Amino acid sequence: MEYETHPAAEIFPLMSDTEFTGLVEDIREHGLKEAIVLCKGEILDGRNRYRACLEIGIEPRLTEWISNGQSPESYVVSKNLHRRHLKERQRAMVAGKLSNLYKGLRVDRSKDPSTTIDNAASLLNISTASVKRARAILRDGTPEEIAAVEAGEAAVVPTAKRVLARSKTSEPKKKQTVHKGPILNIPDGMTAEEVCRQGLDLERTKNISAESIGKHLSINHASYRMMRDIVLLSDMDSLSQRDAETVATALAEMNATNRARNPHTSVVDIANRVWGQKRARTDTTIAKRLEEFEHAFGHIIFTCSQADAFEIPNLSAERINTALTELKGARRHLDNLKLNLEKLL
Repeated sequence: MEYETHPAAEIFPLMSDTEFTGLVEDIREHGLKEAIVLCKGEILDGRNRYRACLEIGIEPRLTEWISNGQSPESYVVSKNLHRRHLKERQRAMVAGKLSNLYKGLRVDRSKDPSTTIDNAASLLNISTASVKRARAILRDGTPEEIAAVEAGEAAVVPTAKRVLARSKTSEPKKKQTVHKGPILNIPDGMTAEEVCRQGLDLERTKNISAESIGKHLSINHASYRMMRDIVLLSDMDSLSQRDAETVATALAEMNATNRARNPHTSVVDIANRVWGQKRARTDTTIAKRLEEFEHAFGHIIFTCSQADAFEIPNLSAERINTALTELKGARRHLDNLKLNLEKLL
């Protein structure tokens, strides 16, 4: 089973190739010293260790996160701040993501006080001005610009100046970035679908995790996951005609606009029906969900089929009225199930 990454874990950048190679060799020689921490089925801490285990071919050791009143964001920062030796520019990007919750959420709507700009700056030991510049880069920068600063290869100040200057002279582009997601880095002569299929081939042939594919394709891995949903759904023959048309429209929009977020919004409900929420996009997951459905549905049908032969003993009037109320509720649930099935036709 492949585990997705919790949004809070993305506050810190992935290791560089050199650092990751060292981690792989260390785990290969000494084994996994620290378990991978999951939060509701997603990796909250240890995504680099998880990738290393996949590359080596060993089963990662997993443990479930216990909050103890701490937010996922605070936990990730406390675990990684002193573990990772980050440059000031990299810490600025971490603070920018933390104050954005990496989803562009308004700080005044966050339930975690550590996500304010001032607190993020204090936590990462940088100035509030650096945080604001990092937020601008995260909001309007290209994937290449963001990746360069996160890797410590580009400075925050000149990158932010360049991004802000470009945004002022290109207001429509800024609006598209905020509402429709970043433009995908698609090579000339190729479509977003073709690039995504290259990633799927790497997943199958090289056993590379979906999270690492984005790095190979120079695409944010969150965007790659959305692209992958659309492309995998387009290959399915078992979709209803309506769902198939919705997916085809989303695929065409993704190829025409080189964006994944907006078209993915139209197919996310379909993806959740096929694979379930936050589950690996594999045939095994589909088979398991179908098995779970058949088992539960078969139990419902069998129970209902026994109703006619059900022998009713001598009951009090109170129990009869209670039973009639319960049957009315059960009938309502069956009617809702029928309606939900009909919606899929």
